[in-house]
Amino acid sequence: MDTSSTLFSHLAQKFSVHPENLATEALLYLLNYSLNANDIFSRYFSFQDHYFNSVTRFSSQVSSDGETIPDLVGTDDRGDSIFVIENKFWAELTPNQPLGYLPLLPADKSSALFFVAPEKRLSTLHTELIRLLNASNKYADLETIYDIGDVIIDRVIDSQYMALVSWRRLLSDLESLLDPIRERSLISDLNQLQGLCEQMDYEGFIPLRPQETGNLEIPRRILDYRDLVDGTVQLLRERSEATTDGLSSAASAYYSGRYLDLRKRGEFQALLAVDFSLWRKFGISPIWLKFYYGESGRAAEVEALLSKTNIHIQKIEESPRLIGTPILLTPSSDRQKVIHDASAQIQAINRILLS
Repeated sequence: MDTSSTLFSHLAQKFSVHPENLATEALLYLLNYSLNANDIFSRYFSFQDHYFNSVTRFSSQVSSDGETIPDLVGTDDRGDSIFVIENKFWAELTPNQPLGYLPLLPADKSSALFFVAPEKRLSTLHTELIRLLNASNKYADLETIYDIGDVIIDRVIDSQYMALVSWRRLLSDLESLLDPIRERSLISDLNQLQGLCEQMDYEGFIPLRPQETGNLEIPRRILDYRDLVDGTVQLLRERSEATTDGLSSAASAYYSGRYLDLRKRGEFQALLAVDFSLWRKFGISPIWLKFYYGESGRAAEVEALLSKTNIHIQKIEESPRLIGTPILLTPSSDRQKVIHDASAQIQAINRILLS
């Protein structure tokens, strides 16, 4: 189910400077009103024998004597903080994270400090947290005891842990605990929160990997994609499948390509482009053939005709509105083979539109 365009996601981004705060309150609501969610965080420790007291209540913005205010705290029946939870999207760590939060946990029973963050950020966030803990010289026995990508757990001291879990994993696990009949309204609410988290995943800055900025293959590949567009358009012109008479190249911060009329001027106008925005959002291919709604693009007709085939059509709600179809690139092939196959796909679309 695609939840990335929920109403909650839209409102959170439009009216909130800090979407983490809205996500925290939404998560708090789900945890406290669910019938079986009180042990969701202890479930991440099922691989080992430590026992965690059951959480009787989750609370938000609980201030301590040291003015440390974690996002969420899960307390047991004695009022002890079994879980301290900090919710992150892409905001920086505060000075209290994690060193100011670990003292909030009891030393005489199993407890854990959780960071919930986008999966893309977990690895770099974990590295930074470990660096801060080591720099404090307070946790000589710190060790990572569990790492499966979307869940990372460190033992800080014998009974205290630090854990990182992705939003996607946490909400998926929470959904599995909800009763589909008795808690169907909560499932709907959870889907709203999933929409916000997926949008944050999509829009967030992916941390740079080591040596990435020095990898010359990346800029070379991007230039190659633009060259493939030009080569495909040239081959279509040579085969009288398209014309570019009176049309120009097109470029923005998000795409770079060439306008063309399929077969002849005045029939179906399209834009063949390397589109970074569509590539990032939908994957499939870096190169897309796009049709605009209006007199020249005739996207409504294109949509009606291609929707009867197995060609992938993607509606794109932008201004102006348009539809697009990805041009699949042949792997492990030389330049001419890739251009030939890309051209053949557009020729097949030509046959459908102009038959």
